[in-house]
Amino acid sequence: MSAKKEEYAKVELRGMLAADVELRERKSGLDEANFPLAVSFERDGQDVVDYHRVVVTGKDARLCERQLSKGSVVQIEGSLRNRSFDDKDGMRHYRTEILADRVQLIIV
Repeated sequence: MSAKKEEYAKVELRGMLAADVELRERKSGLDEANFPLAVSFERDGQDVVDYHRVVVTGKDARLCERQLSKGSVVQIEGSLRNRSFDDKDGMRHYRTEILADRVQLIIV
């Protein structure tokens, strides 16, 4: 059985925003929101928290900025995206992000 190429990068997570949503306009004019998502789970009998950078683009970016804040619980569906950038000192950095196709607020 073989999976389609796009299925390998599919991500589905439920977690809590670890900070407020940051909104910015990209050079293309498209809005982009990003936030850290804290995901708790148990490993070897210990509680562990992983943090993932989530990116939302387009009209959903503004909606996230208005509706979500630090502590909001959300369900995310999307795909992994790797990117690199140079900082002000010319150092190259690499980052793996979740490019969200769907963000659902969970009322707890």
